[in-house]
Amino acid sequence: MACYLLISTLVPTMPTIAARLNLTPAQATAFASSWMIARVVSFLVLGWWHGWHYKLRLFLAAILLLPVSFVVVLLSHSILIAIAAQLVMGFALGLIYTSSLYYSMHGKPEASEAAIHEAVIGVGIMVGPLISALASYGGEQLGFSPIHTISIAAAAPLVVIAGWMMWKARRSA
Repeated sequence: MACYLLISTLVPTMPTIAARLNLTPAQATAFASSWMIARVVSFLVLGWWHGWHYKLRLFLAAILLLPVSFVVVLLSHSILIAIAAQLVMGFALGLIYTSSLYYSMHGKPEASEAAIHEAVIGVGIMVGPLISALASYGGEQLGFSPIHTISIAAAAPLVVIAGWMMWKARRSA
């Protein structure tokens, strides 16, 4: 859910970010695609390298890097920093998504697990734009920059999810 909350929040804000960075339409397209390219590369790497399986620290690092890289992408005034943050975000998204699929199918191969996985994705796709819209409107009403309120409002659930995952991991260790 966290991944799709982030993605569905990030995509609509890309024109604002591209305008702030003074990108041409062609540059904006390449810029906005960098996290997706990194995600595809992570799928390829994780499909080839099996050393990531059951490495909790690697998964938790991805969970922690997700909100940080997301906020950096939204608020950065440097194209190089924003691209670097998108690459980190793309790799983190790829690891989290691959882990989610792998462990839901590997641990319990029942069809209900796959259905739960897809339902959680749907929740993330719905919640991301809802958070963006409410934060943008609420921020404007309070005199804040919409991009700042969106970054805080969308990163907050990601931080909570990361904390919950770390707490669960610590309890099960």
